[in-house]
Amino acid sequence: MLTLQHLVIGLITVVIVLDLCSQFTKGRAKQTADGVEFRLKPLVRISIVFVPSYLLWTWWVLHSQGYPLPWWFTVPIAVITIASTLIRSPGMIRLTPTAAMQRSWLLPSKQIAYEDVMTIRSEMTRNGSATLVRGSTRVNIVHWHGRHSAADEFRAEMEKRTGKRVVS
Repeated sequence: MLTLQHLVIGLITVVIVLDLCSQFTKGRAKQTADGVEFRLKPLVRISIVFVPSYLLWTWWVLHSQGYPLPWWFTVPIAVITIASTLIRSPGMIRLTPTAAMQRSWLLPSKQIAYEDVMTIRSEMTRNGSATLVRGSTRVNIVHWHGRHSAADEFRAEMEKRTGKRVVS
């Protein structure tokens, strides 16, 4: 049982370190032919791959140490972990010449035309700081500062493209 405790402590430590390190990096926006892209920070992308890989490695260690876990228990846990990781990942934001778009892995894409933007709010939530773009069509696009790159540049671009000021 000591091995399981070490593996759980290791997972928690690595996830906390990755999350804290991603808060301290700014990242960069990428200019493409379609517009400006605000991707997930590299450390966030690493954690999306790392957490399921760590769980698979944990299963292998436990299995080789004599703690056999049945497949009917292991497979659903792995699928749920991967799906929840992909659903929770905020996706990429692209500012095209006509609209702001957010594309996620398993969720439908969102799009707000610049003329439909009602407010741009910079707020502090329990999940961290974010810039929330609200559209008149009840569509919201959220730029999470801890997960997306170039928060200041995103706010400046949204102000320039919509003509609205960011409200704190």
